[in-house]
Amino acid sequence: MNYGARSPLGGNGAGNVVPVDPTMAGSYLLSMDAGVASGLFGGLPEAQKLNIIEATPDPYDREELYYLVPDCTELVQASSVERVLEVLNTAMGTGLTCGILSAVSVPQFTEMFTRTVFQDGAPDREMVALWVAELTELEPDELTGLLNQLDVELLAELFRDRIDMPHRYKGMAIDSGMVELEQIEFGEDEQARMLAQLMWASDPEVFIAVLRELLTQDEEAGTHVEEGMDPEEEEPTPPPKDDRLATFDMSKIDQLLPPAKPSTKTEDDPSGADS
Repeated sequence: MNYGARSPLGGNGAGNVVPVDPTMAGSYLLSMDAGVASGLFGGLPEAQKLNIIEATPDPYDREELYYLVPDCTELVQASSVERVLEVLNTAMGTGLTCGILSAVSVPQFTEMFTRTVFQDGAPDREMVALWVAELTELEPDELTGLLNQLDVELLAELFRDRIDMPHRYKGMAIDSGMVELEQIEFGEDEQARMLAQLMWASDPEVFIAVLRELLTQDEEAGTHVEEGMDPEEEEPTPPPKDDRLATFDMSKIDQLLPPAKPSTKTEDDPSGADS
């Protein structure tokens, strides 16, 4: 990253004084060489660092300030949700939010997700897709560490309308926890598949809890849960249709019928009855 001209005092920043006004301090630090700025910013008390970040209006500059310290987790988690969300919003949809997203706390993520996804009470599916795309850019351990701590209702939104389980006893299987990941269908949604695989590898019970939550919400909404056929079970083969009559040569019917009984009628007994 390029912060512009090197500080005239050079070196490790010794002798430089950060402006007292936090609204000026951010731009001052970012005008320095990266190494000098990092040394100077890292030597400040945590409260002063946070004040500078919070007072920096440009979210792009705010992100650069976070990266002046080797590990920005503490600063990110101490920041207001509004300030962190503004930083993430500059890169949503690009896959480049992972540096900050990996540092947020569970309460911060929950509030940001809720604020951006639930508009007028209804979930914004496009916004959910953006969050899923950004989450899949995290390192596996970072992602599972976050997902395994999130509320199951929020996790369910990440998978709603993205997975299916075509099983004859779907509801019973989910309720009892008798589920295998191989039974879940993702279609061409590789992001949902990746999330599910990571969650399953970390703790299958978390993913099963998500399935159970989706099932419960569907039932509460009055949505019929299809109890389809087990994909491993073949459909019964119907008996072959007897179409012999359709192909039979009716001109040969006389050959199959028994010969007619000779008539026993006489002149004295026209009825042919036996005497």
